[in-house]
Amino acid sequence: MKRYFSFAILLALMLSIFSLGYAQVDPVDTFPFVEDFETGQTHNTQVQGWTQILDNGKTKYWTANSTFDNYNRAPRNGSFNAFLEYNSNAWMMRSFILEGGVSYDVEVWARQDRTSGATLAMYYGDDSTIAAMTNTIVAQVNLTNGDYQCYSGRITPAASGTYWIAIHGTATYTPWYISIDDFMVKYSPTEPMFAISPTGYDFGSLLISTTGSQTFTIMNAGVGMLNVTGISPLSDGFFSVTDAPDFPVDVTPEQPVTFNIQYAPTAAGDHSATFTITHAGGTESLIVSGSCYDPVIYDLPWIEEFTDTTFPPSNWSILEGLYDEEGFTTSPSTGRWTRSEFAHISNPSARINIYGTTTKHWLVTPPIVIPATGYQLDFDLALTKWNSTSAVDQDRQQDDKFIVFIADNPEMLGATALKLWDNAGSPNVYNAIATTGEYQVIDLSAHVGTRYIAFYGESTNSTGNNGGDNDLYVDNVRVREIPTAPILAYNPDAINFGIIHANTLTDYIDVNVSNIGSGTLTLDTGDVSLIGPDAVMFSFDPVNLAFNLTTGQSGAIPVRYNPTVAGTHTATLRMVYNGENYDVALSGGAVGENALYESFEDATFPPLGWDADGWDHSTFYSVDGSKCAFKNGSESTQYVLSTPMLAIENDSRLNFWTRCTNSTAYLQVVYSTDRETWTQVGSDFSFAEPNAVNTWYNVDVDLSTLSGNNYYLGFRTGLTGGSYYVDMVVGPDIAAVAPGAPTLVSPRRCSHLCERHSHLHLECSHHRWCAHILQYLL
Repeated sequence: MKRYFSFAILLALMLSIFSLGYAQVDPVDTFPFVEDFETGQTHNTQVQGWTQILDNGKTKYWTANSTFDNYNRAPRNGSFNAFLEYNSNAWMMRSFILEGGVSYDVEVWARQDRTSGATLAMYYGDDSTIAAMTNTIVAQVNLTNGDYQCYSGRITPAASGTYWIAIHGTATYTPWYISIDDFMVKYSPTEPMFAISPTGYDFGSLLISTTGSQTFTIMNAGVGMLNVTGISPLSDGFFSVTDAPDFPVDVTPEQPVTFNIQYAPTAAGDHSATFTITHAGGTESLIVSGSCYDPVIYDLPWIEEFTDTTFPPSNWSILEGLYDEEGFTTSPSTGRWTRSEFAHISNPSARINIYGTTTKHWLVTPPIVIPATGYQLDFDLALTKWNSTSAVDQDRQQDDKFIVFIADNPEMLGATALKLWDNAGSPNVYNAIATTGEYQVIDLSAHVGTRYIAFYGESTNSTGNNGGDNDLYVDNVRVREIPTAPILAYNPDAINFGIIHANTLTDYIDVNVSNIGSGTLTLDTGDVSLIGPDAVMFSFDPVNLAFNLTTGQSGAIPVRYNPTVAGTHTATLRMVYNGENYDVALSGGAVGENALYESFEDATFPPLGWDADGWDHSTFYSVDGSKCAFKNGSESTQYVLSTPMLAIENDSRLNFWTRCTNSTAYLQVVYSTDRETWTQVGSDFSFAEPNAVNTWYNVDVDLSTLSGNNYYLGFRTGLTGGSYYVDMVVGPDIAAVAPGAPTLVSPRRCSHLCERHSHLHLECSHHRWCAHILQYLL
């Protein structure tokens, strides 16, 4: 049986025809009939309810779709449509019971995703074969890219009976897909029939005091003459009819008429209107709608803190264009400016990466009404090396600039520079912008009215001392009245010192205190204290106190973490000014002096006791310091970066940071006693959604199932490409494993002088955590 079936398939292929049918579907005998593919279809499977025939040796069928929207595959209406893939030639047929001498209109909506290579035709005949399709409904037509187009024709069978109507699609390798929707067979009209396109319209969201317009087409979808007598009202709220014909007007099937409706809102909110079109056959309602937004900032004080993950924030914009005092132009952009942690250490901010020869990007506020003199702009500003907390190289980026502008238009044309930072003689030195942040104040008294403020970064030269790659940050952008008294501001409001060894010290991190008001702000040493259960684990240096800060001045309170015991520690740095508390949350974690703690900062790699297996240093990314471990993955080989032998206890955990450039990649934590046979512990860490590539993730692995044993732990790349990165590894104590028996190499001649019971004293000073003193009897 199989032999004959195979022969039948081969014969069909040799004849270049292959037919696929489904369960018998009764012929259609009720009209209008609409196939919108909404019923009885399954996504990405062959269209049900139709007979399909493959032609010319092709192998691809018409396929139902409810998910794909790329390559113009989105449905015209509803949730489903059908598509035909490239390099195809397929017929799709369905049976209908038609009356002799009665006319029927047949139509289908179709499109493709290229400008050539795709055709569509429709035929009918008395059998479900290609040979029977002898009557043309729509001659073969080249499909167009863009919106769906309607292809239609009229048929009048000579005799009553069952007929098959076919849709025939062909596609070369040029397009990806043909898409069709809303196939319909209906009785041809015998009298005038009113139709309008579109049947309604939503103008979407418009800026206040702007105008949107939509053209409507009145058509006669029947025969003869359709008399249209008028439209009313001619205006309704913010909507009005324009460019209408002189009514009454006669509309033929061949000559439609058009009119426009304009939406010109002058108040924010949602709006709608209903227009009535009167014609000889009755009336039709046309509903239009729209919404209006007003981006103008009227209420002051106003502040933008960039806490929303959407960037740029609502009604902000990014522009590109090189500033020139003699004149310049700008254009919309999405480049350079993004949302990031301020100085890479604290709350969200706006950040621009200033480097190379093409940085000329503006971050522009919404329009702001400055009602009178006596208002100011203030914001926080910081500058670091790219993707780092480090200060910039003072002899680099000599051409870079940062400028704050104000203008009366969103394109910033004719803008006035409010303040310039550069390295070419400005009193505000670009390279001197504080690494951890500084407070800036600009008087706006000379700029009363509706204004746009822009933050502009520029780099146009990358040779010699002009080369540099830096991040500049702007945060807490605020417009308000000029204060009449001192106001204390500070940043950051929280510091996490990370994880270090007990009985070690972190570097100081500055808490910057500013006077963002007027007058003089005084803060004495006695106004600052550490409180909380672990206050003794932290300290601050009062070297800069007392502060006497005038408007815009700042002072730094250095704070550090100095844990004396292992564990998680928290405290609060409290500043008291004018009876109010200003608190900075402090946190950190400490591990034992012998615990694994590695951030790959040493010049040599792998670190002492580690095994690289092809992994290496990278200075491209880091979580702590300036280096991390790195390995390019492979689809055929896994690479294991392994720790020294560790003593695993019941409460042991492994904590580390990782990132990757490939969304299909995964990293595994493994263990071994010999670095030969590795077993996975925990689950894969995947970089697929909801995670993202090129983002650091902190991973914490429970090792309790390995307790009571000593193991090497490893970071194993998945069987995928991509660049893997690991940094800031913290884990159990390094096991005190005895080395093999020593071999005395030199001096041989003096070996007899060694005492029989002398002791060999070994000490490793490479890392504090492996400074174990081991004694062995020779």
